Amino acid sequence: MALDHPAPASTALPPHVDDELAFLAQHVPLQGARVVELGCGNGAFGRRLAAGFDGVRYLGVEADERQHRLNLESATVATRFVAGRAQAIPLGDGDADVVLMLKSLHHVPQAAMGQAFAEARRVLRDGGFLYVSEPVYGGPFNELVRLFHDERVVREHALAALAQAVADPAWQLAFDHTFLTPIAFADFDDFKRKLIDATYQDHHLAPELLATVRERFEANMTGTGARWVRPMRVHLFRKRS
Repeated sequence: MALDHPAPASTALPPHVDDELAFLAQHVPLQGARVVELGCGNGAFGRRLAAGFDGVRYLGVEADERQHRLNLESATVATRFVAGRAQAIPLGDGDADVVLMLKSLHHVPQAAMGQAFAEARRVLRDGGFLYVSEPVYGGPFNELVRLFHDERVVREHALAALAQAVADPAWQLAFDHTFLTPIAFADFDDFKRKLIDATYQDHHLAPELLATVRERFEANMTGTGARWVRPMRVHLFRKRS
């Protein structure tokens, strides 16, 4: 599959994005694409991608062994999952049209972030796209999460790695854009399951801290759950020949 046409023009990037897959599709050709997601989590984004665009071949790469085992149970013809890391992608040279890093770059060890970009470039065909989405360190939701998981340092490392990639002549930067996107939870148990008890974390909160987090969370509860908007920063790169 050749996909040789450039990314669509992005002259009016939106300040709010409710669906990041729809946003991605506006700027990256996805029909028939070979897509690799690094740090795919539970693979939900990939399953939506494969269901929504004809001919997509999706490969989800996940370092967490427990999550990877769960992902294997949901694999299909169009969605495959492998255990691996962004700094050592289990794929051949030029075998991808699109590489995605959705809120996963800051999970890569600082010393390996440069290698992760080199690996993304290796597996992309010439003209292929690298889409990196990172949460901005700021806002009310970040203030809640940092009570038990402060990511300031790793987020700073991720931004530094992105700045290096922007300066790298091997990449063409299509855009660097910040938008607000919603995040919602049905109740505190939903929040705890997804963030505190996530398989890739190792949080053991003391009862007092857990009570504080619950109190801050429930201050945002409504009849339909708790909702925030959080800022996301997206870099879209294209591999130069």
